[in-house]
Amino acid sequence: MVIQLKCEKKAKDADYVWLVSNDFSKEKKDNLKPLDGVGTLAKVDSTYLVMESSGFSNDKVVSHSLNDTLKNIKNGHDNLKYLFSQYRNASFNTIKKVNLFFCQIIENKITLIKYAVKSRSTWKVVECRSASVPLNIENSLDYMRVFELFAFML
Repeated sequence: MVIQLKCEKKAKDADYVWLVSNDFSKEKKDNLKPLDGVGTLAKVDSTYLVMESSGFSNDKVVSHSLNDTLKNIKNGHDNLKYLFSQYRNASFNTIKKVNLFFCQIIENKITLIKYAVKSRSTWKVVECRSASVPLNIENSLDYMRVFELFAFML
């Protein structure tokens, strides 16, 4: 599996998220934010992984992470809808096997979230794994949890 990752990019299969500052207004379209990272499966040219990072040691990390969480929810929904619109003849059992992954990064913690179909009218959103990225050499063995997080997607 080859995943191509592009930074600060709009997912081709989802609209920009209508979040401006912290007021969640649609009025100022020039302030719309692209995603921090979009990974596509090279073989089928489909979005597979989306990343949002809320920074580190920032006094506005709470409001930024709230915006990023809402971007994750909206893009998860939009990407699944787009993907399913491309395969209208697929059986429901096949559709239930599709997973899209999102990484929410807040300070040094990475959380892997999986979006999928639960029923014909409901999405399923599951927190799969979390890992803290070590910030010094003494904790470098903690990178195993980070690698496990990404290996979970395979």
